[in-house]
Amino acid sequence: MDQKRQRQLANLEIAKTALRDNLHVHFLDDTAPARMGRALAHIREAAIATERGPSLISEHFWKSGQNGV
Repeated sequence: MDQKRQRQLANLEIAKTALRDNLHVHFLDDTAPARMGRALAHIREAAIATERGPSLISEHFWKSGQNGV
């Protein structure tokens, strides 16, 4: 894994830890924990995409000729 992807994964891990820690803080706004939970899910998805790299992107594109296109 190259340095850029390693840095990205490290940054995502820091963000994930901060969000997890903040989920246990009492908020005045009831929507904050739900929003942080969604953000945490996005962070996890980004980590998976970063770990899998370009192969993840190519799996999601249609090949020409599929579905009559």
